[in-house]
Amino acid sequence: MNIVLGTTSKYKISIFKKLGLSFKPASPSFDEEKYLNEHSLITTNISQVLSLKKAQSLKNDFPNSLIITADQVCLLEDQVFGKAGNYLNALATLNKLNGRTHQLYTSYTIIYENKCIEHTDITSLTMYEHKEEFLKKYLERDKPYDCAGSYKLESYGTALFSDIDTRDYHAIIGLPILALAKDLRALGVNSFLEEYE
Repeated sequence: MNIVLGTTSKYKISIFKKLGLSFKPASPSFDEEKYLNEHSLITTNISQVLSLKKAQSLKNDFPNSLIITADQVCLLEDQVFGKAGNYLNALATLNKLNGRTHQLYTSYTIIYENKCIEHTDITSLTMYEHKEEFLKKYLERDKPYDCAGSYKLESYGTALFSDIDTRDYHAIIGLPILALAKDLRALGVNSFLEEYE
């Protein structure tokens, strides 16, 4: 079985490698920004809808493959925070999250033959109330401009938070690997390690 991981994200690729499966990374031919500008979505559904659209965009290029895609959205109440892209946007994001609890919605989609499996993990994160100087120092150290919420918990971002409620730490980084592994096993896709069971 050919597996296509529909992402060029080094974070998602690194997580998926932990399953010990052969796969091909591929960039979905789907314009997220255009889609969001043209459609009004419920904020809590954004990550799942975008993940599904990414997977569908790869079907023609990989018709006989098992396709996996993912998406993540940072929400503070109804305000959506995507990838900041630069220092100033990231500082504005952290100032809004500062001292408050927000959620990360991390979704994936599996498309294989006539099956479509969708899943979303929701993580709640509570940030300490930091002085802006601390937030600036953090951004200069971690440069998390390509991360939803503008922090990296796999790096120095851990110091920002007083509480994290998650069922899978990997979901924070970009891919809920525990649920994904379970869904793949149900489809008959097993890690190379299981050859020795």
